[in-house]
Amino acid sequence: MQSDLKFWLAFSEIKTLNPKRFHQLIAHFDTLEQAWTATAVQIAKSGIAEKAAQEIVLRRSQIDPDAMITKLVQHRVQAVTINDDTYPRLLKHIHEPPPVLYFKGTLKQDEHLLAIVGSRKMSLYGKQTTRSLTKTLCQHGITIVSGLALGVDAEAHTACVENNQRTIAVLGSGLDTQNIYPSHNRYLAEQIVKNKGCLFSEYPIGTPPLKHHFPARNRIIAGISHGTLVTEAAERSGALITAFQALEQNREVFAVPGTIQAPTSKGCNMLIKKGAHVVTQAADVLDGMNITSPAKNTVTQLSLPAQEQAIINALSDKPLTVSELAQELTLATKTITATLSSLEIKNLVRHAGGGKYIHTN
Repeated sequence: MQSDLKFWLAFSEIKTLNPKRFHQLIAHFDTLEQAWTATAVQIAKSGIAEKAAQEIVLRRSQIDPDAMITKLVQHRVQAVTINDDTYPRLLKHIHEPPPVLYFKGTLKQDEHLLAIVGSRKMSLYGKQTTRSLTKTLCQHGITIVSGLALGVDAEAHTACVENNQRTIAVLGSGLDTQNIYPSHNRYLAEQIVKNKGCLFSEYPIGTPPLKHHFPARNRIIAGISHGTLVTEAAERSGALITAFQALEQNREVFAVPGTIQAPTSKGCNMLIKKGAHVVTQAADVLDGMNITSPAKNTVTQLSLPAQEQAIINALSDKPLTVSELAQELTLATKTITATLSSLEIKNLVRHAGGGKYIHTN
């Protein structure tokens, strides 16, 4: 732990000290302890506007640096600064990285990180696609990063937890329990930490989930990751903000195509038109990230009876009912039902509700 960590934490409590101004302080003063005792005139010499420097000095007088570490311990939160070796390597290289990163859980330098983001109001197609891709990708050693939001974010995190795989959630609020947002996902946040995952935030303890925090949060999701996958998103979506920030940071962007009639697929289809990698299976992401997939040969060698393979192929595009499968494959309903039962036993399909079946791989 840095000897002057308490001053980093104390400065992070000052709302007017945005990342740009914080980095100006870091560059100008030898230590943040010096900055903490500096006058407004001395702070202004770092490049910060005089009025802002005066506001920093005023707010500084209301904060006790010695109480900062105690506050962390009380809430079981830890912090890492951009000068620490344990600070996420990729994040250091984005525009205005967070000077202080608060975290809960296990902090480590993950070899492969992929952001999976998408619509809060996802369709069944988006839900199943997110779950299926996440399951395969996290089992190939990829750490999944997302924002703990409802919809696609939560599905991605949940798929990792259910498969005992590490995942990282980046929040737009403080990491104290009462401010973890949405409240519906607080239990999921606990499970992420218990499963050797991590919660990240640039916001100090006690910070509420304000609306303007989330676009800023998205730059961290993109910045910490080697690539970003959008599984389902409308034309105006926070997920697209994350994707465009990934592009600005020279990271890979992936998108799952969807039907042109679905509003929640328009964002993904637009990303593909702009050059994003098209993803129809997990192998597309693994290839795009230059990760060897040991499972490819297994899939290729898997031999199924013709009727079972036909149903798998049909369900690879979208969930279908027994009647829809019978019509599409021109097979008897009883044949479809019997074949689905066989595939369920093999854990290759499952019932998704509403009479529809989905492919589980």
